[in-house]
Amino acid sequence: MKFIDLVNELKSLSVNGFYTRGKIDWWLLKEERRYHACMKTLNILESEFPKDILKEDRTFKKNYEFIKLYEKLDEVSDYLREQGNTHKLVNLDKVFSAIKY
Repeated sequence: MKFIDLVNELKSLSVNGFYTRGKIDWWLLKEERRYHACMKTLNILESEFPKDILKEDRTFKKNYEFIKLYEKLDEVSDYLREQGNTHKLVNLDKVFSAIKY
């Protein structure tokens, strides 16, 4: 699945632009395997090539953006979990504006 499709899928989970922790967690669980595979591949490549070169490579730019999105959503989910309110709605506009898709 293309990165833009992943972002659109996540956006489709919103209700008027807001997300519950449950929907964020569902997306994180669904994409967890992809996240770990990207991290493994990038860690191997970063041990062989300078990180700056990889970040500029077209093939890996989207992987970096996916990792950034995944990790930011994980932070949001952790924050909401700490708040203890499972039904609180959160706006992810700042998260989406921070990534390039």
